Amino acid sequence: MRALKEDAPEGTMGLIVAEGILVHYFRRTPPRFHPQTWNVREATLQDRQRTNNMCESLNNSFKHLVGHNNPSLWTILGCLPKDAAMSEAAILRYEEGQPESKRVRKSAANHQKRVKNLCQQHEREEKTMAQFLIAMGQCI
Repeated sequence: MRALKEDAPEGTMGLIVAEGILVHYFRRTPPRFHPQTWNVREATLQDRQRTNNMCESLNNSFKHLVGHNNPSLWTILGCLPKDAAMSEAAILRYEEGQPESKRVRKSAANHQKRVKNLCQQHEREEKTMAQFLIAMGQCI
């Protein structure tokens, strides 16, 4: 609890004594990022990407190029020229007008359909917020 108190933003955590018991409490603070920044509801309904991290696919492809977790420095250095060649080939394909083919796994496509269906049901008020959140929790 000490680490939590040390890491908590100023004024968000306090101590009170209630009926002889020391109680930690948290004060309500405004969100650090406005929900419009991270909300992906519209992107889900319009079948767009739900991530705002464009580096995610680059990191993932490099991880697969390396081939294992916790690689040595020499392994990473050996993979850099391969990564550069793959990037150059992708740029050339783009310049020639060849669209990048994105392989979508069947499970990911089914998951996207379930999430979109739940969002549409909530929008049409077929599901209450509680039912929607429970169903989303089961989807994850």
